[in-house]
Amino acid sequence: MENRAQLVARRRAAQHAWRAARERMERAAQYLREALSAPHSSAATTARQRMEHAQRGERQARTSYYRVAEETGALLSGLERTNAERV
Repeated sequence: MENRAQLVARRRAAQHAWRAARERMERAAQYLREALSAPHSSAATTARQRMEHAQRGERQARTSYYRVAEETGALLSGLERTNAERV
């Protein structure tokens, strides 16, 4: 069974992964905007693929974060109840 510090660390790690994925998506969006604004750019296809990949990664990281937050929230509540009963 995980202790409180481990649960909080797991939630923070998931949150960090989501934030990093969101930043990658923002950079990919910027690259796509730049590629689309350049005349006769062959980079647009690559930029669009990067953007789609980054969007999928962000969605997966977000889903994972919410799942971890729900799990750890329930476990933290259980720990708090257990500690309150001991006092």
